[in-house]
Amino acid sequence: MEHERFVLSRWIKEEKTGITCDVNCPVTSEEFLSELPSALHLRRLSILCNVDEIREMVTHLGLSYVVWSDLYQSDSEPELLKFKALCLCHKKSALTFRKIKNAIKELPFQVPHILCEVMKGDSVDFKTDPEKWDLVPTDEDIDKMAPLIGNNSLLFLVELGMDLEIWATINYRQMKRDLVQLNRDILDEWKTTFCTVNNMKPTLRMIAQAYKHIGNDIKVIEHTLFN
Repeated sequence: MEHERFVLSRWIKEEKTGITCDVNCPVTSEEFLSELPSALHLRRLSILCNVDEIREMVTHLGLSYVVWSDLYQSDSEPELLKFKALCLCHKKSALTFRKIKNAIKELPFQVPHILCEVMKGDSVDFKTDPEKWDLVPTDEDIDKMAPLIGNNSLLFLVELGMDLEIWATINYRQMKRDLVQLNRDILDEWKTTFCTVNNMKPTLRMIAQAYKHIGNDIKVIEHTLFN
């Protein structure tokens, strides 16, 4: 039988993950299902699905075909397209994990227990010299890293744990449309405000993980910072 490539890839992924929930799995509780996902949760969900699955999912979540078509035309980058589509659904009618779970059930090739993967995330293992990654980034470090992020500013901000309201504020202040400065502003906001408010220690490890999750090689940051 002939199959579309994405169909086969879903089978392979299901075999690879094999995640099963026990009776105490938190993603099955009513309390969890009634909660709202953060921007980072939507980002993780977008990574776990391909464009066709996201299109079907957002349709079940109430996004019209016209809106999807307009977004598809304006965002040719798949990662941004998938994430922005989910964000539009959330903005249109506040999503709960229950709504997302019900929409996932409608997918013909859903990943088993996909919400488990959304909540778990994907950590990066720093096997060599782990102590250097626990340092707080200096202003000089931020100046070196800002150009490396490129035009992935929005996704990078979300991977650092910040929400879309912060993105709107930082992006609005960017009058000169300076991409490097935008990325520098994101890192400054994360280090000086976001981490302080959330009682977190800002580390190079967190930045490197966010950098990795937007599709880049950590060795690039490692070479830039430590060589």
